[in-house]
Amino acid sequence: MVAYLDSKGVKCTSLDTTRMGQAGDPSSPIIIWVGVIPGTISAEDGIGIATDCKNILTRHAFYDVHVEIRESEVTHSAKMY
Repeated sequence: MVAYLDSKGVKCTSLDTTRMGQAGDPSSPIIIWVGVIPGTISAEDGIGIATDCKNILTRHAFYDVHVEIRESEVTHSAKMY
């Protein structure tokens, strides 16, 4: 998926996994959030990219995983050097 995002020129800041749903509901889907720098892709391009990423997952037998694009910035709160 990272190679695909790079090939599309997506300015990816993170790939995060999450699961949201109602308490006690084990059927909530896993979501991969693709973080992108704010303002770098249109909504239409984001839909296409999310769809292509979902297809990549499906080809590798990950059927119950959703993909969503979100704007995010990286802020370093601490550094070792």
